[in-house]
Amino acid sequence: MLDREPTSNLSSLLKFMAARDSVLSDWFSSRCTWTSPECQNELITLMANAVTRQLCTSIRQTAAYTILIDESSDNSNSEQMVFCLRYDLFVTQFYLGLF
Repeated sequence: MLDREPTSNLSSLLKFMAARDSVLSDWFSSRCTWTSPECQNELITLMANAVTRQLCTSIRQTAAYTILIDESSDNSNSEQMVFCLRYDLFVTQFYLGLF
């Protein structure tokens, strides 16, 4: 699967992750391509959830944190909100999403 689409961002990311995870590598070594839109969306959601869990674990170990939320509307009255977290002694900041 991963060598058939060398320019795809998704395939590059999966190849990178599979090199470090034997279970993922075995899963992608099958004859299936796993590139349907549904599979792609599920993989992206799973990866995003894993990153969020890791961030929450790190934040729970700190003494203080800051939540930054900003909202704006464009000309078509479409509202968008950004959600960021700052934590750690050396101010680590993560952009968590645009909603």
